[in-house]
Amino acid sequence: MTDRVSLKNRRFRIVLWFCFWLTLITAAGQYLLSAGFPFRFSSLEPYLLRKENDDWTHNAFVMQDLKNRIRTDDSRDFVFIGSSTSLEAITEDSLVNERLLRLTRRQTRFTSLCSSLMTFSDEIKIVDELGDINCTLLIGIEPLRFKYEARVQLEQPLPKYTSSKYYYLSTNSALVAILSDYGFSTPITERFSLFRSATAFGEIVKKQLSYMKETGGEIEYTIHNRHAVGEKKPVSEKDRERLAQGLTNALKRYTEEFDMNYRLLEKEIDIAASNGNRIILVDLPFNPLFQDEMDQYYPVYNEKIKDLVNEKGIEYLDMRTGITLVAEDFRDFHHMRHSGRIRFTEALADYLAGYMN
Repeated sequence: MTDRVSLKNRRFRIVLWFCFWLTLITAAGQYLLSAGFPFRFSSLEPYLLRKENDDWTHNAFVMQDLKNRIRTDDSRDFVFIGSSTSLEAITEDSLVNERLLRLTRRQTRFTSLCSSLMTFSDEIKIVDELGDINCTLLIGIEPLRFKYEARVQLEQPLPKYTSSKYYYLSTNSALVAILSDYGFSTPITERFSLFRSATAFGEIVKKQLSYMKETGGEIEYTIHNRHAVGEKKPVSEKDRERLAQGLTNALKRYTEEFDMNYRLLEKEIDIAASNGNRIILVDLPFNPLFQDEMDQYYPVYNEKIKDLVNEKGIEYLDMRTGITLVAEDFRDFHHMRHSGRIRFTEALADYLAGYMN
């Protein structure tokens, strides 16, 4: 009888200790993940340096180049930052540079730091990392840019390691404060799936850095024109109904997320200005075929952007009115086809040339 009681007590103690250590390990894991470990890097470049995503790989090298450049003249670089609409608005960075050189006879570099799904919280991290790079920062905006969830995002190319689509970067306190005000949090299930994939992600970075060392810094992505897209068909009547429904759904998200993203954009401007960089908000064109859907949203959007420009004392370029585009220049409601991109590139370069003079 005594042996039985003793055995039960032993089992109870074992279960109790197991629960204790499980709770302790879980709490420690939660703390480390919420503190950004193991997703902290000495800079953003190693994090972005990924062949699996050409846009982000390009951005990593651009950031490194911008930080390392030593400027000895009074010219200023233009850095265009934004999401996929910004990325697909420019035909090629080199064409803006060539046009600027012809118009101004001054060597000024135009560089884009754009990627699909880039959020304002991504941009805060990038602008904060770059610091004072002696540039005029162009921030591409349009209503649907305000619909994104406020998390720092990178595309996940390893679905076998995790069900989550995103990794999370550690963020500065100002960004964390804004996100927490809006109830931003990471579900515990996602945190642990991210933890499992950390080793796999580290291997990607190590391979990329090793390849760079072996080739003296050359990298395959340099042959990739990140702005190049196929000559897709313009929106047809058949497409219009489907796209209009997609636009309606996106605008619902825009309404829900606008206030938070507006604050994030304010913070991005504040950080850029505090680093001594000039800012120009570039309002990107929208397909005129969907003007009816947009008419109910533009008045409030226009007023808020106007307030922001006046409050921050920054430049504003409305490319919706600064360039004439037709429905055939778009492949959906806001991404341009080649014809639209050529017109946009030329018009933007013309504006920047005037801005320089």
